[in-house]
Amino acid sequence: MSDRQQMMLRITGYASKMSVSPGEEITFHIHSEFNESYQADIVRLIHGDTNPEGPGLKEEVIATPVSGQYDGKNQPIHAGSYIMVPSCPALDLSSFTLCAFIYPTTPVTDVEGEPVGTQAIISKWDATEETGYGLFINESGELTLRIGRGRGKVEEISTGKPLFRKVWYKVWATYDAGSGEVRIAQEPHVTHTNGGHGMSMLHPEGDTAARIKARTHSEGPSQNDCPLLMAASTEQTRSGRSIFGGHFVELTEPWELPVHTHKYNGKIDRPRVARRALDDAEIELVLQTADARMLSNDLRESVVGMWDFAANIGKIRARASFMAIA
Repeated sequence: MSDRQQMMLRITGYASKMSVSPGEEITFHIHSEFNESYQADIVRLIHGDTNPEGPGLKEEVIATPVSGQYDGKNQPIHAGSYIMVPSCPALDLSSFTLCAFIYPTTPVTDVEGEPVGTQAIISKWDATEETGYGLFINESGELTLRIGRGRGKVEEISTGKPLFRKVWYKVWATYDAGSGEVRIAQEPHVTHTNGGHGMSMLHPEGDTAARIKARTHSEGPSQNDCPLLMAASTEQTRSGRSIFGGHFVELTEPWELPVHTHKYNGKIDRPRVARRALDDAEIELVLQTADARMLSNDLRESVVGMWDFAANIGKIRARASFMAIA
């Protein structure tokens, strides 16, 4: 990679408008990865194709007051690719169940063979203070439950079996604060429509399927003010940046974004959160039921959230909606 290409990756930006007429204003927003200064110029582009077989890049610098050297600033984007549910009392759980269908694409390494580290599936987890709870994929590609009460007071229970890439799984974890019992499971969920090469990808199935029951010494997760995230966890609750309006027209007030970490690569479908340790039959019901109103009264009252990512998909835009928040 050339020095120019490396510099282009380190310093990026965008304009507030696609085009302007004489006398109109335009603003440029610049990100400098390492706080490096940069040169700004207004140019007339004569030929923009950098193909060496052609004329090459041709431009004419236009003398303006804008031209000059500017101090650069690192300005990270915290929007990320995750689902966020703001912190609320309903999510401050002692006992709980977390379950979903997942399709991990890089459970251990990325496409270049580099380790991807821990990935969060569903979490109300403060990665800095190590409080809360969450369902993760650990560095070895195993489904893992974390229960945290502060730094050095984290219990992790994993299945001990790696998740295969590009295979659908039914995953769940339960924790009963009264007994300290944890149940965690990952089961391949191959169907005619989602299986790729089908069961041929999973022989022997015992290499990847697992159900674990354990007992913890934890008193349960400590409460925190982190949002519930799907496909990430929280590094800092407050980033100083908010979303509102535009693509987020449904919001009645701005939502502040967290600084996120433990990014997940893959797909998540039908994530569910309950306020007690559900049994196997109940987990199956909440995963297979799209509408919370179809559940029994007892089970419906135990469910904190049921999300259906196919809801409200229309011709204009697709939105993720939750079916129930208690």
